Amino acid sequence: MSYRLDREEPLADGIRRITVEQVDRAIRVLANPRANGGIDEAVHEARKAFKRVRSALRLTRRVFGEKRFRAENDRFREFGEALALPRESAVAVLTIGTLQDRYRSILRPAAFREMKAHFVERHTVALWQTVERDEAVIRVSRRLRKARRRLTRLPTRDHSDLAWTLGLKQVYRRGRRAMGEAYQFSSPDLFHEWRKQAKHLRYHLDILKGSWAGELDAAARLLHDLTDVLGFHHDLTDLDRQLDASRATVATRRRREERAALRVLIDGNRISLESEALELGLRLFSRKPSGVLDRLVRCWSDWRGSA
Repeated sequence: MSYRLDREEPLADGIRRITVEQVDRAIRVLANPRANGGIDEAVHEARKAFKRVRSALRLTRRVFGEKRFRAENDRFREFGEALALPRESAVAVLTIGTLQDRYRSILRPAAFREMKAHFVERHTVALWQTVERDEAVIRVSRRLRKARRRLTRLPTRDHSDLAWTLGLKQVYRRGRRAMGEAYQFSSPDLFHEWRKQAKHLRYHLDILKGSWAGELDAAARLLHDLTDVLGFHHDLTDLDRQLDASRATVATRRRREERAALRVLIDGNRISLESEALELGLRLFSRKPSGVLDRLVRCWSDWRGSA
């Protein structure tokens, strides 16, 4: 099965199935990283699975009750945080590489060589800390098996076939508000908050896709583009912060020069990305939450009614 509801399955059963499948995926990739692109890719895929679990539960928070939603949401956030260190350092290396590729025509061949080597070294240490010293992968894998059993037994509090509507409406409303606040206060943290809400909305539409397939394709593509743009914006912001996290980034004149040059590119790209995100956001969040929800409810009712 895929990350979407089946037309004939009860809502609660479908969400249990979806979340368990995501947990199974995380367990599988962490158990055999070599067969799944290496430890970096395995950690990345596992953390994405945790986010999908949290998003599915957020969509249907009325189905299982607020208390259980919060408990499981916090638990899967902790799983992601336990594996965050190697992913953050890997993203720093990848982001520098992206900037090198994007400005290859104007950068000297060895541009950012020392800074990239520094973050590669930090990534190696982060992997050792997470995998070997702290045994975080082993601990998370063990806890995932317990979490899987809990998800299969989540009791249904709201049996309504439309119990997903509150979760989606809240995420859409928060996305609109986060967008406005990000541009009003020009804060990287607020852009990150907007990205989180947009990502939840993207996952929510994935779960409901069977009901609207063909009708909201354009909106889904725009939402995909928006989360990619805001994702790179966040990567740049995170790299900017990591440049201040270690004295090693200013240990030599070459590194100080590279850090200054990186910051010029980071600032310029963030301005460009914010402009691009605004255009996409205005197209996606211009409607009131009630109007968006009414359209989805109509699609859902027609789809489920034809089962």
